[in-house]
Amino acid sequence: MRANLLFDKDFALLAPNKKEREAPVFESESPPPFASVRSQKDGFIARHEQAAETRNCVILFLVEENEPNRSKTMSTAIAPAAPPKLLTYEAYMAEETDYRRYDILDGEKILMPGATDNHQDIAFNIGTIFREFGVRTQKGKMKMAPRDVQISRVPLRTRQPDVFFISNERRALNPAPNDPAPMTAAPELVVEIISNSETARRFNDKVRDYCKVEVKECWKILPDTQTVEVLRLSRSGAESVRVYGMSETVQSLTFPDLTVAVEAIFAV
Repeated sequence: MRANLLFDKDFALLAPNKKEREAPVFESESPPPFASVRSQKDGFIARHEQAAETRNCVILFLVEENEPNRSKTMSTAIAPAAPPKLLTYEAYMAEETDYRRYDILDGEKILMPGATDNHQDIAFNIGTIFREFGVRTQKGKMKMAPRDVQISRVPLRTRQPDVFFISNERRALNPAPNDPAPMTAAPELVVEIISNSETARRFNDKVRDYCKVEVKECWKILPDTQTVEVLRLSRSGAESVRVYGMSETVQSLTFPDLTVAVEAIFAV
């Protein structure tokens, strides 16, 4: 005899379904990495282990009772489920402040890995130099992640550059300094520090988004080789202009009087 079991959204056993020949399907929007359930009546434990990269799944539990000794076995099938509910701009603005680093890609919040000490040292070095440049020249402001730059409102898509410099002209087009809404006028210069977890595809996707919102320049910081690649951005795409090594000084394409020694970027 076969008995099918139905589980609720918390993986609690609801009841056997003896009338249906096909097992009921349970859909979970965000199942935990590990869940277990117990039926007191049957003395049966069902366990579900979820791969780390799997966000959503449909779990199908089948319980088999074998006559005549009525021994029980279980089989589990896992299949992709419907995508998660996507964030709208309005829903995002209604959320509590979240100081974690993330991008929102077409309504889905993608958390970034935690920053290493090396990553933070480099970001702080660049941020300090950019800030001093802004104070000295009064041409704009330096900002650091987490600060949202809006790529599109519908679907909601935002990016958080590691460090950026934005002119006073573009700052005037953005929300007030105490407003957490994403910046709608993008900065002219963004900096991306390439971590060990960064892939070429992910970086290129970021650059394509920056091109869409008229970021003019991207500094690609490579800690492993201690080099800085300067990219010129436009609506038509990105162009690599120059790669700077440790004995050289980076010069901004957009703000020509902004120069940074590569050694100062990687100083610890």
